[in-house]
Amino acid sequence: MRCIEFFCLLALLSGAATQAQVISPTASVSLIVTDGMGEVLQRAKMKSFRGTRGVELGEQFRRTAHALGPFELYASDIPYDMYIAVITVDGFPEIHRKVEVSSPNTRIFVSARTATVHVLAVTGFGIEESRGLTVESFQDGGKWELKDHFTGSTGKEVPYGEYVLRAESDGNRQARPVDVFEPDVWVLVAFDTPFDFGESRTVGAAPSSLVGTVTGLPSGGELIYMRLVGAFRTYIADTKLRITGTTGAFSFTGEIPPGRYILVTVAVTQSSVARVLDVRDVAVVNGLTPPVTFELGAKNNIIGG
Repeated sequence: MRCIEFFCLLALLSGAATQAQVISPTASVSLIVTDGMGEVLQRAKMKSFRGTRGVELGEQFRRTAHALGPFELYASDIPYDMYIAVITVDGFPEIHRKVEVSSPNTRIFVSARTATVHVLAVTGFGIEESRGLTVESFQDGGKWELKDHFTGSTGKEVPYGEYVLRAESDGNRQARPVDVFEPDVWVLVAFDTPFDFGESRTVGAAPSSLVGTVTGLPSGGELIYMRLVGAFRTYIADTKLRITGTTGAFSFTGEIPPGRYILVTVAVTQSSVARVLDVRDVAVVNGLTPPVTFELGAKNNIIGG
């Protein structure tokens, strides 16, 4: 009797295992292949689509290509997993792309063009540094991670697209957006202060200031603003010019890291397009920067010479 019970229990367990395999989640997968500049490539073919389990599913894409729309590589009933897609397109090198299938409808744009990305460490004044750097993350908007494409500060075969770079050098971490739409992309990152885009600043640190005066302002009641933009940093700040007659005063106060900056004077109205009145470079040196005084249209204006 016990033997019969044993075999019945074994049969039940086997049936449960079979049911578990049947209800394993699957997805519809659609890949749209472009030239990286917005044009969809019509002759793309799926050469291979292999997951971590080693199962080759590329044939499913060839049989059902373009099922959902023009020029899409499409397949249904793809088990959830991480895959490597190998795609061929006439006139382009073979495309290798990681594809995570983890939602019922997975739709991914794939660029046939790739670039080499060079990350260069500089100071806030643009002086190239010999210190080494590590690319800790290079992600696109879909959180596709490409840091493995980098050896040191150079990334190879990076598909065209928009990314966020996060890098480290001597304990300082910096982050910034990077557009990759050319064969060679150069990224200058200032590592000589421990904060920048996306990083926490020093709590309780004494603020530094950049103050100045602008003369020769136009009459007419326009609102005039000043914008301070880092030439090598992602720092940006704005302030409104305090105008008396044809003279205006401005001040930027905060944790402004030392470096080279671009100072822009802009006139804003409600009835017309904003006008750039002046563009010039200034240097901020550890809070010791002397007042900046200039007349609109005078020399050292980057726009007017």
